[in-house]
Amino acid sequence: MKRDWARLRKEIASLTGVNRQFAAAAWASVGVVVSAVFAGVAWAPARSVMTSDQKADAAWVWPAIIAAGICFTLVAVVCFLAAKASKNSMETSVDRVLSDMDEMPYGDSAESSGSSGRQLQRWLTH
Repeated sequence: MKRDWARLRKEIASLTGVNRQFAAAAWASVGVVVSAVFAGVAWAPARSVMTSDQKADAAWVWPAIIAAGICFTLVAVVCFLAAKASKNSMETSVDRVLSDMDEMPYGDSAESSGSSGRQLQRWLTH
């Protein structure tokens, strides 16, 4: 019995280190995309009042704004997909641990184990 509890305790401890960096990187990338859009909106009227020499000197700005918007859009999509996969993996692991706990013949009753199991699942996956 102690071995089962020790194994479950170790699994639960490993679940608390959920990886949330993917979602953070995705939202940071969304911020860069929004900034690129605002930069483009601000750059268009500024470029229209430039002389041809100034436009030639600043020819790199439009490609940089467009490249940043496209690249960070792709990064955001990939990071959101990775965050979803990470969350699904965590939920699967939590469900597995909770089912192992429910199969144990000792501890709380099945009713209280179920409610505390749902609380544990909410805490670990949010």
